Amino acid sequence: MLLCGVDIGSTNVKVGLSDGGGLLRHVEIVPTPRQRDEFGPVAHPGTLLQLIEDLILRAWRMDGGPPITAICTTGVGEDGLLLDADLRPLGPVIPWFDRRAAADADALRASAAATTRAGIAMDPTRTGAKWRWLRRHCPDLVARARLWVALTDYPLIAWGAAPFMAETLAARTGCYDPVAHDWIGALLAECGAPPLPPVIPAPRIVGRMSSPRLIAAGAATPQTLLAAGGHDHPIAASTILRHAPSARIDSLGTASVLYAEIPSAETASPALLAHSVPVRGGAGLAVLGVVALAEALQGAAAPAEIRAFLQALPLPGQPGQPLPLIPGAPDGRPIRAVLEAAAMTTRAMLEALPPGPVHATGGWSRSKGLLQLRASVLDRTIFAAEEPELALVGAVLMAAEAAGAPADLRPRSRAIPPLPAWRDAYAAAWPGFLHRLQAAQHQAGGGGL
Repeated sequence: MLLCGVDIGSTNVKVGLSDGGGLLRHVEIVPTPRQRDEFGPVAHPGTLLQLIEDLILRAWRMDGGPPITAICTTGVGEDGLLLDADLRPLGPVIPWFDRRAAADADALRASAAATTRAGIAMDPTRTGAKWRWLRRHCPDLVARARLWVALTDYPLIAWGAAPFMAETLAARTGCYDPVAHDWIGALLAECGAPPLPPVIPAPRIVGRMSSPRLIAAGAATPQTLLAAGGHDHPIAASTILRHAPSARIDSLGTASVLYAEIPSAETASPALLAHSVPVRGGAGLAVLGVVALAEALQGAAAPAEIRAFLQALPLPGQPGQPLPLIPGAPDGRPIRAVLEAAAMTTRAMLEALPPGPVHATGGWSRSKGLLQLRASVLDRTIFAAEEPELALVGAVLMAAEAAGAPADLRPRSRAIPPLPAWRDAYAAAWPGFLHRLQAAQHQAGGGGL
C-alpha cells in the first residue's frame, strides 16, 4: 500500500509518500508560488494544483512503488477561493497573512453580529474578513461564484471529491461555532459569505481520484481514495496526540502555534487561546494560540542572518527583559528579543491550560538553540519530534485510516531541558512580561492572539 500526504504551507508546498506503517519514504518540497496583485501577495490555484501534481509524479517515480491507495491534504487554515458552476477557480487566493481586510475585520468586530461563539478573534487574517473585502472590491466575481472552498481542500475537489470543507478549516474562518459544530448564520450574513460546501471532519472519504494526468501516469487509479484532512497544525499534532492525548504541541514555523485538545472551554482562557474543533470532530474542544513569528522577525534581520542565528548553540546573547509583540507591527527589535517575546507569549498560553508535556514540531524545531531558549522561558523540558515533516506524517496517517488500515506510528523525540541560568533569569522577568501582556490585551479590547 502506498499513501500520499500533501501539505500546502505558507512557505512551502510538500508531498510525501509513505508505506502502510506511516513512515515517510520520499518527500518533495518546493517554495509556495506567489504573485502580487494591486493590493498584495496572492497565489493562483491552477498554478498550485499543477505544481502539486508535478511533485506527486516526481515522488512516485522516484519511489518506484505501486499506484497510490489514498491521498489526504493538509495546509493553511484561512486561505480559500471562489469556484464557478463547473468548480473552476474564479480568481486568485489571498493568503492568510495579507492584511488588506483590516478595515473589514474592524467593521465585523463592531457589528451587531459580533460574537464570542466562534472562539476566535475576528482579525484581518480570518476568512470572514476576506469575504467582506471581496464583496466590496470584487462584487461581480462573488456574484458569479457557486461556492467557496478552502485552498487546502481544493486539490481533492479538483481531483473528483464532492465539494466539502474540512472542519478544522471551517473553524479558522471566524464564523464557525466549534461547540455547536455549525456556522454562525448572522456572522456569515454580515461577512457576505459566498455559498459554502458541507463541513467534514478528518479523515472521512470525500471521493475517488478522477485526475486524467495522475491516472494516465500510473501514480493513481480511479479507486484511489481522497480523504479529508484540514489545518496543518492540528494534523501535525494528531501524530503525537494519538499516543499522548494530554500533550501540548508547540508548532514552530512561519507562525508559532500552540495546540491542544481539552474537555471543555472552561479550562482555557479565551483572551489567549482561540477555540477550534478536535481534528477528528466529536466531543471536546481544540485550542490554538498563534504568534506570527516570521512576521515579527521581519524587522529584526535578513532571512540569512536569522538562519545563521538559529544554527548557534546556545543562541547568541543573554536573557533580556522581553516586551509583548504587537501583531502586524514588527518593530525592529533584535532577533533574540523577538524569540524571547514569542516564547513568553507561549508560556502565558500554557499557563491558561491544564498541565501536559510540551512537544515541539515544525521546521524551526530543528534548531536546538531555539528549543533551549524556549525550554528556559517555559521552565520545562521540551520533547522535540525527530521527524521534521509531521504534517505530512499526519496526512498519510489520516489517509491510512481512510483506507481502513490505520498505522500505529509513534514518532521518536529528543528531550531538550532548560539552561539553568537562563531559566532563572526568565523566571525573574516573567511577572513583568505577563503584566505588560495583559495590559496590551486590555488596550486592544481583549481579543485573542
